[in-house]
Order: sequence, then structure tokens, then C-alpha cells
Amino acid sequence: MAEVIYIDMDGVLCNFKKSLEEHLLNDPKVLFPQRTPGFFKNLEAMEGALASMQSLRNNANYDPYILTAPYLFNTCSFSEKAEWVKTHLGEWWLERLILCGDKSLLRGNILIDDHYSGRGQEGFQGHLMLFCKIRYPDWKSIMEKLK
Repeated sequence: MAEVIYIDMDGVLCNFKKSLEEHLLNDPKVLFPQRTPGFFKNLEAMEGALASMQSLRNNANYDPYILTAPYLFNTCSFSEKAEWVKTHLGEWWLERLILCGDKSLLRGNILIDDHYSGRGQEGFQGHLMLFCKIRYPDWKSIMEKLK
């Protein structure tokens, strides 16, 4: 039976931090650029993320889903995250997009996330792989572990 794997968006599939820093440099008066419409749909993909997602899609050992928390101070984030998925990964992934503020509510084997807590990651019953940390600094290291 295939293992259910959840992949976070911001900081894992999308380079949230880079976009945030660029917005703050370009317009320091806007303290929370993630609150502005267009922010989430225009995020850059993390290096290796798109190819890795296609590999996971084609790997019979995994049943992959995208699991992301919506940003409640910008309700556009709900639709913009879906637009990003459709644009960068394709329609197949839209059926596998889950927006949920508490990731501990879902059952699965693996959660790839860039945070240990804050959105229920600490209560997730499967294995948490912390992305962009010492053990899994990039998509290459994640994919090597999942082989």
C-alpha cells in the first residue's frame, strides 16, 4: 500500500521567504506584503520542487498531497494557492490540494514542512520531515530519503 505523503507549500514548494524579503526591500512601508492580493500566486518555486513533485506523482510507493495552511489575513491566499498549483504543477494536483489550518487533523505517513509547530505539525501522527533544516536542506536530500 502506498504511503500518504503531505507536502507544505510556503517555504517548501514556494519560496515564501525570498518573496517576502524582496517585497520588504522594495517597499519597506508595507510591513506585511503577504497580506496583499497577488502575493501567493506570484511566489517562485523552490529549487527542485517541481521535478520532485512529478517524481512523487509517478512513484507507486507514495500517494502525495499538497497540504497548506491558508493565510487568514489575506483571504485571496485560498484561491491564489490553487492558482499557483494549477500554473506550476497542473490540474492533477488541484484535486490533491488541501487547505487546512491544523495539519494534525490529517492522517498520513509523512509530512514535509518547514516548521515543527504552529499549524498542528507537532501533533501530526506520521513522520515529520523538516525541510530546509540540517537533515533535509533541499529537495535533493528529501528525494534521496524517499527513494
